[in-house]
Amino acid sequence: MTWRVIVRMSITGEKKAASVLYGRVAKCLKDCGIKKSEKTDTVWEGEAVSARHAAEQLAAVFELFTAQSKIRGRAELAHLLIYIDRVRTSKASSSPANT
Repeated sequence: MTWRVIVRMSITGEKKAASVLYGRVAKCLKDCGIKKSEKTDTVWEGEAVSARHAAEQLAAVFELFTAQSKIRGRAELAHLLIYIDRVRTSKASSSPANT
């Protein structure tokens, strides 16, 4: 199964610490195929991401935010919005009358 995933986040705090935390989160997102939007710096998008891999990486993102105290300086999550929906294939999206 594949998902379309959209993540919007904002990290506040000391610039260097926020950059370190942002970089770690960005790596997790990139590792599962979620890329920075061309439209804005705070939105990341993945059009067809493996559901299992995305779930694992998003769990790692939550861990990073809860363990942020290990980063030197002050940085914290201001907000995190995650939108996920299932990618429909042409076969899966056919009408019930055709199946």
